[in-house]
Amino acid sequence: MIEMASRPITKTWWGEKWLDALKGVDYANRIGRGKTYANTGRVYDIIINDKFALAKVKGNYQSFYNVSVEFKQFSQSEKKHHYQNNL
Repeated sequence: MIEMASRPITKTWWGEKWLDALKGVDYANRIGRGKTYANTGRVYDIIINDKFALAKVKGNYQSFYNVSVEFKQFSQSEKKHHYQNNL
């Protein structure tokens, strides 16, 4: 299980798989860097909704900055394709 500051980052097996998949396309090591920030207590005000994840981060050179991740919603045909090909 992936942990953040002695707490699990994910609560479900699906969340764990999602982070594993992101790591596979993280060519700039953003996931690893984000985990380091989280594990050292530099991530604040995390907001997650159906389209975005937003957080305030204490950086090395700036006092705070905002980061965001936008989630693309799958169309019905994309959902069907992924469901049929990944079970």
